[in-house]
Amino acid sequence: AGSVKLTMRSDASRQRIGVPGKKGGGSGFVSMVADALPDVVEIEPNNLPEQTTRVSPPVAINGRFETRRDRDCYEFKAGKGDALAFVGQTRSLGSPSALHVRLFDSKGKLLKQADVTGANEAGLTNRFAADGIYRLQLEELTHAGGPSHGYRMEVRPWTPGFRLSVTSDTTNAKAGASFDIKVDALRDKGFAEPITLSVEGLWEDATLEGEVIAKDKKDTKIKITLPKEVEVGGWRQIKIVGRAKSGDEELRAVASTMPALRKRFPEMPFPPVDLDGKVTVGVRGD
Repeated sequence: AGSVKLTMRSDASRQRIGVPGKKGGGSGFVSMVADALPDVVEIEPNNLPEQTTRVSPPVAINGRFETRRDRDCYEFKAGKGDALAFVGQTRSLGSPSALHVRLFDSKGKLLKQADVTGANEAGLTNRFAADGIYRLQLEELTHAGGPSHGYRMEVRPWTPGFRLSVTSDTTNAKAGASFDIKVDALRDKGFAEPITLSVEGLWEDATLEGEVIAKDKKDTKIKITLPKEVEVGGWRQIKIVGRAKSGDEELRAVASTMPALRKRFPEMPFPPVDLDGKVTVGVRGD
């Protein structure tokens, strides 16, 4: 086996690399993920409640379903009123696994389980009603297993907030003309604040209208007007960014283009995350 020295870009949280194989052979690309969370690796055996791997949120759990019907259990403390988000990653990292995520109390009562019918990777949020020891149980949804069935589960403090999406990842407009982009907001329960939108990557003199999703509203249409001086045939890749306040916390989210990417690649339920959030704007002639 070979090794690679990797330097992550300062603005990157994920990077694809290829690792040299034996006798100069290559490998497929794999994803490397980096963030500020402390990382832990599962300790086998941890299939049963009495064999749990103990973790302390916030944390990133890294594990693998070694065999068919493998089950991984993790134990942690939470206080009354604590709110945590459990965000799973498998297919976006190149793993074939689909996570089945369940949360139990210390007596084995099921508190919550992740929706397994949606297009996104498994995850859930929970506000804890009492101090105690809780257990996170992870399984492969179809009970598959093997060396390639890795996963990452991030456990973070959770504040009710929002997510944004757009239904198109390309658009064209004439120099000096305007075009609209509809932005949808999915609000967490308990979050109703206005969301202010901005667009990163536009031409310097472009202007915006309608850049606020009003309190309690679910969408808006941003009207973007291009400068008259832009060159026909030119293009820019833009990102739509939303900002809002939840209590004293500043929230930020980039509008996802996954709905558009899944239409573009219908046979690919999890398009490369490197493409997500990017809208290409082209300048057309008459």
